[in-house]
Amino acid sequence: MNIIAIHKQLAGIAPIRGVGSTGRIDFEDSATNQERAAATAKFAELIDAPDVVDYLALAEAHIGKYFTAYALLDGLQKLLPAQAAGRMEDIPKTVAVSGWVEMVKAMALANRSNFPPAPYTFAETLAE
Repeated sequence: MNIIAIHKQLAGIAPIRGVGSTGRIDFEDSATNQERAAATAKFAELIDAPDVVDYLALAEAHIGKYFTAYALLDGLQKLLPAQAAGRMEDIPKTVAVSGWVEMVKAMALANRSNFPPAPYTFAETLAE
């Protein structure tokens, strides 16, 4: 939960002094009952929304369905020397999997969880 972003959104609804991560909203004395109710409803909506951390955990689990940490490390060990030698075309499947991992992470950071499957299996990338 990004408290600063939530505070900004609620401040646009009602005059507030601050927001607590425990669910407390400190309203200014000038806040009307209607403003308080609207801000409280919005706060409940925002704290129920999945956080980026939740999406990153989903991304990690999704990647883990296809590749173990060892498999990803193996791919990185092939990728870095090929990149340094300018020979990326020699390992197209490993390059594709690396791009896929980065895409899944970027999707998670954009609060998306409809991740695509891996383009290749670990066995396919190991064989190249």
